[in-house]
Amino acid sequence: MNSLYLDYFDEYVAKGLMPIAILGGTKQPAEPKWNKDWSIRRWRKYFSQEEDYEIGLLWSTKYVDVETDNEKSNIFLNRLIGNIDRPVFKSKRSYHNIFLSPNAKLTKVNLFGRSGEKIEIFGRKTYTVAPPSNHIEGTKYSFINQVWPPPPFPNGLKAFYFQQKKIVIKSRKKTLTVCKECGKKQLIHKKRLALEVNAFLNYNLKWKCRICRSRYNIDIKEECREIKQFASRHTD
Repeated sequence: MNSLYLDYFDEYVAKGLMPIAILGGTKQPAEPKWNKDWSIRRWRKYFSQEEDYEIGLLWSTKYVDVETDNEKSNIFLNRLIGNIDRPVFKSKRSYHNIFLSPNAKLTKVNLFGRSGEKIEIFGRKTYTVAPPSNHIEGTKYSFINQVWPPPPFPNGLKAFYFQQKKIVIKSRKKTLTVCKECGKKQLIHKKRLALEVNAFLNYNLKWKCRICRSRYNIDIKEECREIKQFASRHTD
């Protein structure tokens, strides 16, 4: 029996968290259906045995783990959070911040800054390895701030989350296409692309980006307008 892990298990449960067993030396849960039907009895038994198990936290609709895996991303995250005191634990490179969930339906979300920063949010039915587990690269997960309970999800991070969510929704209506002249990829609305492709076909040409159009003095605005008018007249 590993008394250290058993103590951590009981402490996590007392805080309203859901600890699970992780196979030693991995990040793999000990059971295949690890995110279903969590119970104390089901998972505590693993830490009453002699086998080598680490500990993870299964996140729910109540709490989320906000993670960064490098110093640049961590600095960016701390700017969004501000001076909010919260539970924080770390491994070799990653920092994990625990907050109340801003959305009961939130599962796993990746957020990206303009300079390559990455923030990962782990919500319901996801898990992360937690202290006092040993990281697969040799270091130990440990708390650097054990304040409890976790505070509400920070307003700065929430605004960034919803901003990114709008970008994702908008991007679903767009597609990447390759200019047949210069070979560069362009992001364009799907309906607009279909319209422009038809306009180019009327001239027996393949689709070109705006830069290549200006280079060859190609203007398809009037052609696109006529196609739209024709479509509207023949649509019930």
